[in-house]
Amino acid sequence: MVTVNIADLSSKEHVFPSSYALLINFQQAVVSPDGSRLFITDANIAGVRVMSAATFRVIQTLSWSSIQYPIGIAMQRNASALYITGFNSNNMAMINQIN
Repeated sequence: MVTVNIADLSSKEHVFPSSYALLINFQQAVVSPDGSRLFITDANIAGVRVMSAATFRVIQTLSWSSIQYPIGIAMQRNASALYITGFNSNNMAMINQIN
């Protein structure tokens, strides 16, 4: 993952351990309104990884049996709902009250 400092456009690469390559298959991400959390679709678990934006550590994993290969993700502006689309299952999931 790469973070970009908007003020000076400098970037910093964050490298996960090579063992993670078998565990994670990140697709898309959204940032919580307060900037403290990242919500990232992970096709390997058919769900979402909730990560700390400061440490890039997984805080929580949310998964569904009905969503296959989740790639799309969107969040309401007030963080009241998160929407995930499943590429292989042709459906979507919604999580309420995530803030």
